[in-house]
Amino acid sequence: MADLTTDLPYDLHDQFLTLAEEAGLDAEDLARQLIILRVGVNSSLVENTFSSVLLQTHHDDILVLAESGPVFVRDKTRGDFVITTYERYEGPESAT
Repeated sequence: MADLTTDLPYDLHDQFLTLAEEAGLDAEDLARQLIILRVGVNSSLVENTFSSVLLQTHHDDILVLAESGPVFVRDKTRGDFVITTYERYEGPESAT
């Protein structure tokens, strides 16, 4: 995986670390998930879930990702769940 380095003002860095802690992620994983959301690439897998904090703060982006396939989300207190579109849930046989 390619590395990405950026300079952040100290106050932004501190807020970012706080958000990462709330999400139960390290800063690198949170940065990766935010970039994935904004680029719009669904890399969500059972082993590579999005944080539920991102679902709360970026729900529109996650719903867009769900159009391309299931989005796996982990909530540190409630466990794992999947977001998918109604059409995918119902399956192609129900479209007829």
